[in-house]
Amino acid sequence: MYLREKSFWGAFEIIRFRDAAGGNGFSLSPQRGACLLDLQLGGRQVLDGYADAEELKSLDWGKSALLAPFPNRLQDGRYQVGGEEYQFPLNDAERGNALHGFVLDKPFAIEKIAEEADRVSIELSYLYSGDLPYYPFPFTLRVGYTLRGPADFEIFMEMENTGEREIPAGMGWHPYFVPGAELDRAELQLPDADKIEVDERMIPTGEESPFLGFRNPRPIAGASFDTGFRLAGVREAFLRSGDLRLCYWQDRQFPFLQVFIPPARQSIALEPMTCNIDAFHNGEGLQMLRPGAKLAGRAGIRRL
Repeated sequence: MYLREKSFWGAFEIIRFRDAAGGNGFSLSPQRGACLLDLQLGGRQVLDGYADAEELKSLDWGKSALLAPFPNRLQDGRYQVGGEEYQFPLNDAERGNALHGFVLDKPFAIEKIAEEADRVSIELSYLYSGDLPYYPFPFTLRVGYTLRGPADFEIFMEMENTGEREIPAGMGWHPYFVPGAELDRAELQLPDADKIEVDERMIPTGEESPFLGFRNPRPIAGASFDTGFRLAGVREAFLRSGDLRLCYWQDRQFPFLQVFIPPARQSIALEPMTCNIDAFHNGEGLQMLRPGAKLAGRAGIRRL
């Protein structure tokens, strides 16, 4: 049986779910981009989230952010649709790019909560009216979080075109996982993939190369990642530290993966993406959604 609690961090409502035994649970902030704040699997915290209202307000590093209408970077923040040019704000100012779309701080409405003996889920939605000049295309973004016993967590994302013309669409999720007390002592295993080569602005050059460096489990031990990958077959990655073993997965609707270790080296981001970096320009994985069409995908993590 799962227990539900509601509290507040300042102005932000927090919803918490915990099983009666205390081994599994998660919390989120609907008003702050439906952001996931913590995730416990089998009695262990596996998510690097925000700890209080000030951290949540800052949204530093985009922890567990939902990314739409594009993930990752958009070169110069500029793109064209139907012969018209649009300009996103450059929130990656150091490199002169737009980063991660614009929904990460938007309020989501709770649509449904389902609580069962060994499963709990919550569904939320954000209705965008098309009022921003740099993306004047209405859409609805839906997200569902599901936790099922004994230690299995899943996210579902769906973007629906609610306007009257075709729109460019991409999605992603930006979770940071904590495999143990010291990240560098943890082991990482990544699926066979092609590494997306990027320039000094972190924009793809058009070249890719096979990446086999973590084909077998090996200690992270100082490895540096801010790297995009194109996945072809298996879409699973593994993290292990002591008795904690995690399997991260993403379905075929997420054919791209970004791996990132922030400077503090306390966690590692495994980010599913429906499209490539700078997809509004290179078109790789980009969906042009017709009116009423949807883009959807699932990802998750489970304790083994």
